[in-house]
Amino acid sequence: MEKAKPTKKKTKAIPKKTTKPKAAVKKPNKPKATKKQEPAEVKEQEPTESKETEEKEFETTEEKLRKMGDKLSEAADKGVMALKEVFERVKDFSSDAAELTKLKIEIRNLKTDREKLYASMGKKLWDMKKTDKFGNVQSTFNEDFTKLEDFADRIAKKEKQAEKISL
Repeated sequence: MEKAKPTKKKTKAIPKKTTKPKAAVKKPNKPKATKKQEPAEVKEQEPTESKETEEKEFETTEEKLRKMGDKLSEAADKGVMALKEVFERVKDFSSDAAELTKLKIEIRNLKTDREKLYASMGKKLWDMKKTDKFGNVQSTFNEDFTKLEDFADRIAKKEKQAEKISL
């Protein structure tokens, strides 16, 4: 086989970029060397009206700050008093609520005891009917009647105490 001759590829010429000429930049003129000036002497000034004015402004500002501090202190005191009042109200409410709850429990217990007495009396009465011994009814129930009256009085007192408590 014959070797193929390498062929040259034809390349197109890439046109060069044309650049615009840059505009000339003006450089600032350098200042000419001159004699150095010595700083002017600072003279001490005597207190003038401006210093007096500043002092007065300082005093008025200080007074304003003092007044503002007094107002803040007064507001804080009012806040503390308001919190104390709220605390007292909450304390009173909670103690009243506890007392009312206690009274209601006592009333419920008295009513429960009364119901037990009614049941006991009913059983006694039933037993008397069975044995035909009704003649002795009053003497048999005297003690129970006294207890029932006592329960009624105690319940009424507790209910009145509970009504006095306002939440």
